[in-house]
Formats: sequence, C-alpha cells, structure tokens
Amino acid sequence: MLEVESRVTEAKQQGEDAAEVSTTYRPKTDVGDPEAPMKFRHELVYVNDDGVRWRLYVDMPVKGTSREDGEAVYQEAKESLKINDL
Repeated sequence: MLEVESRVTEAKQQGEDAAEVSTTYRPKTDVGDPEAPMKFRHELVYVNDDGVRWRLYVDMPVKGTSREDGEAVYQEAKESLKINDL
C-alpha cells in the first residue's frame, strides 16, 4: 500500500475491547498511474490476552456503489463474526 491514511476507533467484539481501522490507500500495482482509483479497507481487529489476533477486513473502492456494497458486506460479516471461547 502507498499513499496510506488510516483512522482507528474503539469498538467491541462480543462485548470485549477491539478496534476498527478505516484506511484509504493506493495499491502498489497502481503507483504512477494518476487515474488509478484509491481503495478503502474497513477492518475489525481483536487481540486476546494471550496476544492472539483476529482480523476481519473488506477492501473496496473509495467511492460509488461498490463502496456501499463493500460497507454492507463488512457490516454483515462483523455482525456474524463469533470468536469461540471469547
């Protein structure tokens, strides 16, 4: 990833502290192409007390209907995610 901008916000996963990361970026394969669209990644990160990390993420275009569809996929996946023994 290049031209990366991220924002981290507090979140919950099954009542436990987690983080949501929102990132805009230009894929490395598109460097030097000013017409290449930026991408967006929406991510949920949970780390347990033993340091084991779970990541759920969905990459999508920054704009348009595909962004809306990507957000819907992310929200549904996040709501459906159940980590055993959490």
